[in-house]
Amino acid sequence: MARFCAIAGLILTTVGTVLAGWALWQDWRVHAGGEPLIPVLAKARRWLVMRVLRRPPGTHVVGKAVSTSWDVHATATGYVAPPSNAPVDVQMRFVRERIQALEATIAKQRQELDQRIDRVQSDSRKADAESRQAIADLTGTVRELATGSVRMELVGLVLVGVGSIVATAPAVFGW
Repeated sequence: MARFCAIAGLILTTVGTVLAGWALWQDWRVHAGGEPLIPVLAKARRWLVMRVLRRPPGTHVVGKAVSTSWDVHATATGYVAPPSNAPVDVQMRFVRERIQALEATIAKQRQELDQRIDRVQSDSRKADAESRQAIADLTGTVRELATGSVRMELVGLVLVGVGSIVATAPAVFGW
């Protein structure tokens, strides 16, 4: 009976330790950002690949592009005022035409301004939606980081505990 309990305890402890270690390794792999879990082993592996196996190190090429765009809008308008000694009807026609031209300019600029406001509001709504999505993604990542492997770690720890109890039971009870 003692031998059976010792073997069962060893098996449960080993399986629990493997599950806890596997959960730890998965969490590290997913959330470590490419850093090795044990830096000495990573350096030893690189040395082995470079010196013993004589393989060139893998290289990654990253490209970057920059582009710019400039829009320049310029308008030149002019008018010729009638001389001060021109007849009143000519001067009145000039004033009416100037007022109409100014009203047209104001209407055009108001339309352009409304379009710009619409674009800014649209961009603002788009940025707001993107930021909400990014916050939701980040919340999910934080939740996954905090609880991703908890179940596997818990099972591993329970198995280690049960294995330890089973392994020591014969000594405690004198079996």
